[in-house]
Amino acid sequence: MPQRMLTITHIGKTTLQVHWSWPPALLALAGLLSSLYSNSLSGSMAGLIGLATALLIYGSILLHELAHGVAGHAAGLPVRTITLFAFGGRTEVDETRSSPVTELLIALSGPIISMLLTAIWWGTAITIVPGPAQTLALVLATVNGGLLALNLLPGYPLDGGRILKAALWFLLDDEIPAARSATLIGRACGWALVLIGVVIALGTNNLAYGMAFGGAGYFLSHTAIEGFRRLALQRALHGVRVADMMQHAFRAVEPDLPLDQFVGRFVLGQSDNGFPVISHPEAGPPQPLLGMMSVRNLRRFALSQWTLTRIHEAMTPMSRVHILSPETTAAEALKALIENDQDLLPVVTGQQLLGVVRRRDLLLYVRMRVAKM
Repeated sequence: MPQRMLTITHIGKTTLQVHWSWPPALLALAGLLSSLYSNSLSGSMAGLIGLATALLIYGSILLHELAHGVAGHAAGLPVRTITLFAFGGRTEVDETRSSPVTELLIALSGPIISMLLTAIWWGTAITIVPGPAQTLALVLATVNGGLLALNLLPGYPLDGGRILKAALWFLLDDEIPAARSATLIGRACGWALVLIGVVIALGTNNLAYGMAFGGAGYFLSHTAIEGFRRLALQRALHGVRVADMMQHAFRAVEPDLPLDQFVGRFVLGQSDNGFPVISHPEAGPPQPLLGMMSVRNLRRFALSQWTLTRIHEAMTPMSRVHILSPETTAAEALKALIENDQDLLPVVTGQQLLGVVRRRDLLLYVRMRVAKM
């Protein structure tokens, strides 16, 4: 499947990445900001200062997200990723061992940084002479102040929504209903911002501000649902290992089977798209895993080649197969299935195939667990 994230670097065990929408958004923002400097600077210099301002704006967002990461790390919670999007950022903290107090402290850390940045840039703006430098400081003070105000809206997964969730969690003593309520409020806030954006665009003909409000609102509404789903997924799979979920009974393929027979016996009319390759499928596991055979492997060969080509010539060899161990968490297994665009992955110890994990089984388990929450 297409990767929507670009990894920039790793900070300890935390991955810093950007969404595919971030680079074009950065360039568009730089172009918009360059107009602020065009009266006092040449075109090329105004463009460079506009780009520098845009980078500093996203740098402020990154500092905001890093504050969440530091707070999560200080609370002893793993911080998996920090992601920059076109309209903001997200810090993914494993909160399976969290509490209302920890949730509150992590949520407050970002706004505190934004408040400090707003004060610093505003103080800089009022102490220097008018010019491009003052314009830059005023822009950064305004953006950080706006980021602070936006993030304090009471909608999950914004910081204000997380603060609301922490309070409801403390009162209800149940995280999922608290998160669900905060998510509904977050969606309402998001669509309210979209409506404000439409009113601004139509009422004042200020398309840029209208798009900014509308885009931020849509982003908030979308991430509210995504944030709740991610939380529910974490809770549903918490403490579950691959050993608890893997299937010991599965269909496997022998390496000398011709492709035409493989299609007739394993592909046509069947729901599985991937099959382990082992020497004696009838004996079952454990056996040495030779590789994996899928419909994707089959597509590399023309129909006329099927009768002459064996499975071992078409399969993905074990050295290139993403394998799972029995101790792998179910959450990591689901992530691997999605990122590798696979319906099934083998569970292996050493070179011995023990079983398989199917994406549909994991998703069904998650739906059943979430329905009971």
